[in-house]
Amino acid sequence: MYVTMMNPSINRAFYLIPMVVMALLMAPGQVQSQPATPEDAVHAPSELDDRASAPGVVFLVRTPQHIRAAIKTAGDLQASEALQGKPVEIVVCGKAVKHLGKDDAVAEAIRTAEASGPVSVFACGMSMANLGVERSDVMSEVRVVPNGLVHTLERQAVGYLSVDL
Repeated sequence: MYVTMMNPSINRAFYLIPMVVMALLMAPGQVQSQPATPEDAVHAPSELDDRASAPGVVFLVRTPQHIRAAIKTAGDLQASEALQGKPVEIVVCGKAVKHLGKDDAVAEAIRTAEASGPVSVFACGMSMANLGVERSDVMSEVRVVPNGLVHTLERQAVGYLSVDL
């Protein structure tokens, strides 16, 4: 009921994010189909093994709504068999860095997420500089990286699954 009362664009994000994550979890180039014979089933590569080999998941977010959606999804990922215990990084870029303050509405969600599992939130230092956001304006639980896009690309290069919101 809460989701249906929200802004339609936020509502879409809550439904879209799990679908995007599931699409990313599928092994590249692997066709999802029923095996032709029982012998094929024995030799078919396990998509669970492919996902389990990913070191973690990184979300690149640009809006406060997407910060909250990524936090919710991070919690859901901890319940998934393939990604349970894997680190989840939420990289905040653009105008959303203004919403990482100690008293902002997303602050409590960030504190709860970091306390409940391997979730880390990063702020883009370049976005902070461009928007005049000082380190002292950002809650202490949030780490600052020089460039959020570079950080995300570095994670992708080492095999992290990534979602760009």
